Amino acid sequence: MPAKAKKIAIVAHSFGGTVTASMLTENIQHFRDRVVAIALTDSYPRCDGEAEKLLEKVGALETNNIGLGP
Repeated sequence: MPAKAKKIAIVAHSFGGTVTASMLTENIQHFRDRVVAIALTDSYPRCDGEAEKLLEKVGALETNNIGLGP
């Protein structure tokens, strides 16, 4: 069942970044529509294609922290 929240912030540590990247790859439109922030610590998410471009755009691969909101 999908979450009812309209805005979602994700905080992940270690392997949680990999899980987040996997979820992003599988559900990129939901991330664009609902995820307003992602904070990662000690994590190096890996993904390809459009998901990787989104992570690069928001600086996740350089700074290990993502802000997707306006």
